[in-house]
Amino acid sequence: MPDDVLKLDNKTDYRIDEDKENNMSTPEKTNGKIMEHVEFDELLPYAGEFGIYQIYLFIISLPFYMYGAFVYFVQLFMTEVPSGHWCWIPELANLTVVERRALAIPLDENSRYGYSQCTSYVANWTEVMNTGMKPDATWKISPCGNGWEFNITEIPYPTVGTDFEWVCEKDSYQATAQSIFFAGSVLGGFIIGWIADRYGRLPATVISCLIGSIGGIASVFTTNLAEFALTRFIMVICAVVARFAVNIACNVTIQWAAEMLPTEVRASGASVVHICGYIGTIISPYIVYLETMAHWLPLAVTSVLALTGAIIALILPETARKNLPQTFVEAECLEKSKKFWEIPCLKSETAEQGVGCSN
Repeated sequence: MPDDVLKLDNKTDYRIDEDKENNMSTPEKTNGKIMEHVEFDELLPYAGEFGIYQIYLFIISLPFYMYGAFVYFVQLFMTEVPSGHWCWIPELANLTVVERRALAIPLDENSRYGYSQCTSYVANWTEVMNTGMKPDATWKISPCGNGWEFNITEIPYPTVGTDFEWVCEKDSYQATAQSIFFAGSVLGGFIIGWIADRYGRLPATVISCLIGSIGGIASVFTTNLAEFALTRFIMVICAVVARFAVNIACNVTIQWAAEMLPTEVRASGASVVHICGYIGTIISPYIVYLETMAHWLPLAVTSVLALTGAIIALILPETARKNLPQTFVEAECLEKSKKFWEIPCLKSETAEQGVGCSN
């Protein structure tokens, strides 16, 4: 135990060295004992530096960072369309992809694979198959009438773009969906930002996560661009989901690291929570790949993670417009008054102000 910490009547009286005396405020008398005011950075070494509480905050922050990475990057992967796509000819379903393409698709030197992506020959394919006819450039050409087939070697899973066939005359739909997605981020920035300033960061985080979860689940049931864009727009209004509100949750964690971690590990703590986001970025492509098992799985995973973040946020302490404990008395009282499963954002102001408790 440090020399400036003395045990008195089974209680700890934290006294300050004489060389620190000039930096301290007026001593506070509590229960007949003189307790010196100390800076929070000086309090932490006695309370424990990188201990259970800091690990608890780190684990709690994981859903927000990983969810932010999931939503941001999954949005890009789930709307992607392979550059290799051609008209689907149902009469030639028994042929291989290469055979169908060589027989029914006109040549196009400007295309990546050398074949037209939006047109096909018009012919009696049953007769062509029976007679062994070769494709003729003089055959009539028409736009795709039976949908498209896609080169699965480029993107080995179905996407929103392939399911809704966002190609040819619909090739702008992907960019439109992305624009609406980020437009929701802008709108969410104003709405959730105001909520965060007016009512605190926790309510803003919970609300945005809930809206994001609802929007993600609704995306599973979309059947066209309008429905998809609407659900993604709603999902991103929450800000946490797309860009802004996810940043709110992440910034809260960064602030916690700056406020609660000691100077020696403060930078390391902030770096670790960023690493969580990078881990989410690495995992994102594999989340999208779950669509090979069920088309709704990627959206379900991100929605459940958002809901998890909203629930976990309820047990975190609100820090907006709150003062951290500056003395050992305040720290001890705060610890005694805290319950692990309480919901801080629903506590009354009177209860929250009860730092200077008395036994």
